[in-house]
Amino acid sequence: MPSSKSGGSDLEIQVSKQSFFKELQLLQGIIERKNTMPILANLLLTASKGSVELTASDLEVALRIQAEADVKQSGSATLPAKKIFEIVRELPDLSTVSLKKLDNNFVEIRCGSSYFKLPGMPVEEYPSLPEVGGEKTVTLPAAVLKEMIRRVIFSIAQEDIRYAMNGALFLVEGNRLLLVGTDGHRLAYVSTELEGKKVPEKIEVIISKKALGELMKLLPEAKEEVQFGRFENFLFFRVDSRLLLSRNIEAQFPNYDKFISLKNDKMAAFNSVSLMKTIKRVAVVSNERSRAVEFSLSGGMAKLSSANPEMAEGSDSVEIQYDGGPLKIGFNSQYLIDFLGAISAEEVTFELQTESTAALIRPKGTDQYDYRYVLMPMRL
Repeated sequence: MPSSKSGGSDLEIQVSKQSFFKELQLLQGIIERKNTMPILANLLLTASKGSVELTASDLEVALRIQAEADVKQSGSATLPAKKIFEIVRELPDLSTVSLKKLDNNFVEIRCGSSYFKLPGMPVEEYPSLPEVGGEKTVTLPAAVLKEMIRRVIFSIAQEDIRYAMNGALFLVEGNRLLLVGTDGHRLAYVSTELEGKKVPEKIEVIISKKALGELMKLLPEAKEEVQFGRFENFLFFRVDSRLLLSRNIEAQFPNYDKFISLKNDKMAAFNSVSLMKTIKRVAVVSNERSRAVEFSLSGGMAKLSSANPEMAEGSDSVEIQYDGGPLKIGFNSQYLIDFLGAISAEEVTFELQTESTAALIRPKGTDQYDYRYVLMPMRL
């Protein structure tokens, strides 16, 4: 790729401020604020044939976007991702933005009377990404995929030494799509049948939490379907004119079957909204580190209580339908709030055994998803 370290210009385009800003906003999530390679704080712009390709990468996750542009001169340039985003954000909405590469990797930005000049870096330093082309893909409904990620993503570990837990198991087999996430303290499982679809070969991969989070941002913009495929050690999702790439996490995902099939014999049914409000009230005085809340179940009532080292304490009660004997069990209140915030069902059922046995929690309802949440209890 030619360099423009001396003489002449390379890359000159005009873009709509609103559409350009929209794409810059999506790319921000890929950029790591702290990285060991300065080039990764930059976006790569490649202009040709009426469009400009925008790329952001952190070496593990990358986003490549094709955006409409009036291309005056084909070519490539890099720009500081955060700074170009901040500049374009402040420009008038209905304006046209001009970008032109200058000598020594500088890029000028013009819009009306506004003028900026930003330092880029040599295009040759930008890490290469796989060129996804004719690979076999699976077509997935965008709305279903978004809903399933939403129900699982909060349970995925963050920078865990157990590498597999830093992503969600993503399985497509026959007409079934399944996602599982866990951090060792809780596990979220969701599966559904894909109407009118049948995948000839089983696909089982682990997708990083970051990649799933960035995919969720793309899905509201998607048409009805999304393409998913594999290329070498990369996974990719094509969402209209946007391509998200993520390295497959090469690790053994924990065995989740034994947890989602727990045979607990005590059943407690709560109103979801009432339970959420009660947990939030009581958790105000919980220990800030453990976030523990104790559930005391008996008859038709559950008493929730918490306390912290500063001697503050609190309790509240909520009505339940319960078919077991008296039971006291502790849970991390934030883990319950995460789950309750992900469901729309009016009722939620806790399947319990003892104070030291994992709880299997499910929303009561008739939607298309089999959704289960396994939560380890806390010692109080």
